Amino acid sequence: MTRIITVEILGQEFQFRVAPQREDAQDIVNYLKTKVEEVQARVKNISDHKIIMLAALDIASDYYQIKREFEDYRGLMTEKSKRLIEVIDTQT
Repeated sequence: MTRIITVEILGQEFQFRVAPQREDAQDIVNYLKTKVEEVQARVKNISDHKIIMLAALDIASDYYQIKREFEDYRGLMTEKSKRLIEVIDTQT
């Protein structure tokens, strides 16, 4: 059974159906609202469509920064794992 999350953004109400196991759905909606509000505070006198577009670009930028950081971390952990395996192999 799905549940419904309601959010108001730029004066419009939206409802989303989400799976019950999506415990982070409300957090995701709140994140979107926060990004829209940040754009509204930063940029004055632009259309709602442009506000949404700028918020989407901010979210995409956040995503790619986190993705790069994760890939760098994964590469570092892969290298450390290889070195540990080499040390273990030389001890046996």
